[in-house]
Amino acid sequence: MIRSILLAGVLGLGATIAQAQATPAQVQKLVEVIAANGCVVNADNNTKILTDAGLQDQDAQVVVNALLGLGQAEIVDGNLKLKTAGCQ
Repeated sequence: MIRSILLAGVLGLGATIAQAQATPAQVQKLVEVIAANGCVVNADNNTKILTDAGLQDQDAQVVVNALLGLGQAEIVDGNLKLKTAGCQ
């Protein structure tokens, strides 16, 4: 599931997704939740992270795009890895 969210986010699939913007609060919350779960989102923890961050799949795609665009995350071996303080 994380791969599909990440790929859709990275490729910017869907006009609605491409036009949507993540709020600073959404970005901050996702960063906090990912950091609390070992700084990496993978197939095993994807659902828990999205639930804890209060994000649906479409919102998650937008927020992931924001993290990647801000240089706060990167894709490593198909997983999302934070590059924020404490997660480097």
